[in-house]
Amino acid sequence: MHKLILISLLVFVSGCSFTPNYGEKLSSSDLKNTNTSEALVFIIKHGEHATNTYAGSHAVVAVNGKDTGDLLEKTYTRIFVPEGEQTVSVYTPFGQRPATSMLLFGEHEVKRIFQGGETYFLHYEIDANPMRQILGAYGYENVQTFNDIYFSEIEQDKALQLMSNSRFLIGITK
Repeated sequence: MHKLILISLLVFVSGCSFTPNYGEKLSSSDLKNTNTSEALVFIIKHGEHATNTYAGSHAVVAVNGKDTGDLLEKTYTRIFVPEGEQTVSVYTPFGQRPATSMLLFGEHEVKRIFQGGETYFLHYEIDANPMRQILGAYGYENVQTFNDIYFSEIEQDKALQLMSNSRFLIGITK
């Protein structure tokens, strides 16, 4: 029985680990979209007081319900979206959400009409309180609480400012 529990625990823990694959910082020429049938969309995950050490730090990007990429805190990714009305969403997988904020980390979406050849910037922002320590059953533990999550389109100047303090995330190896 103990072996079964140990094996189950190892499988669960190994299934939660991942390695981010970062790319080079993008240049201004990378922001230009020459594809006339698709829109170039940058999604930036950059929140207030949010860190990569809390549950829910990994988010998945989807277009019309199909997963297309990943985000970590203070990263950005780029995707191509078909021309026309599309829904871009970001969510944290259920098993990775903070226990105290399960619903808050659900799906957030932007629905809009995208034009081929254009570039768009979307910002996924977690409004969190600063990390603090509390005395738990086994000593001091880090705790973070969350106020809200915002996902919206932003202007290029604001996006470039956020991107300059972020890393380009190509993908995640699980």
